Amino acid sequence: MQRLIRFITIKAVFPLVLAAGKLIKADRDRLSARLIRLNNRLVIKMARQIKADQIIVILPHCLQNENCELKIASDIYKCKRCGRCDLEKLASAGERYNLSINIATGGSSALRIVKEAKPQVIAAVACERDLISGIRDIYPIPVIGICNRRPDGPCRNTRVDIGDIEEALRAAGGIRTTD
Repeated sequence: MQRLIRFITIKAVFPLVLAAGKLIKADRDRLSARLIRLNNRLVIKMARQIKADQIIVILPHCLQNENCELKIASDIYKCKRCGRCDLEKLASAGERYNLSINIATGGSSALRIVKEAKPQVIAAVACERDLISGIRDIYPIPVIGICNRRPDGPCRNTRVDIGDIEEALRAAGGIRTTD
């Protein structure tokens, strides 16, 4: 039943709500954030017993500080951990929980990562617009969406609270400490 509800939500409710929002000139990001929260509740109910090795985390490249000399295109564990962006905390959490964390440079890159990894669940960080698009494109693979913050505007030095990622993965049953 959960799968049917999720199918209807992603294939019918998402497009209808977004189209209606456009007609009434609603704030697309706020509307998308609500749809993402709805999606996350459905995914978490479905994914309660997923193991960490069945989950991948996909991050946008814009989380990296734009002034960093080392451009990380895929492997977050190459981060020098200078502390100027959130990649340091994300890499540490990935090691702590033994997570597969990937950086995608765009939608095609994210699709390639998913095809190679064949995950049971994806935890994705991005802006609302990219998350909605990704959730729809990746269906039927469940995606837990975590919205990034954009203090410098879109696609520049974005931020994410590692606690939000840990909370989402914990709710899905997918993280366990390796201590």
